[in-house]
Amino acid sequence: MSLRFERLEDRRLLAVSVAAGSKLVIVGDGANDVVEINGTGIPGTVEVVVDLDGDEVAETTLGPFSGVKDIVFRGNDGNDTVTIDGVIVSGGLVVSGGSGDDVVTISGASIFGGNVNIETNSG
Repeated sequence: MSLRFERLEDRRLLAVSVAAGSKLVIVGDGANDVVEINGTGIPGTVEVVVDLDGDEVAETTLGPFSGVKDIVFRGNDGNDTVTIDGVIVSGGLVVSGGSGDDVVTISGASIFGGNVNIETNSG
């Protein structure tokens, strides 16, 4: 009897967490992350939609997360696409795409009481 290994399909995992200090932190991986951060109409409450392969078929919705004051996205490598739509938070917003050709779209957001910092790099 001989042993052999079979390669499994690739897996991507984005880390999404709300820290005790009301900070929503989303950390991408080295691939092309596609993330939507959507408001729910309730201040401080957001949902996160993650599209693992960019085809909108494998979308996963996380949340809703309530009590969010600050939003932080760290894309790491890859050509990341981040959409922030309709969020209402009383803190700040930080988007750091990392290396790669990143796209950030913000629409209908109310961010007050903190700074908005967006950093994208051209790969």
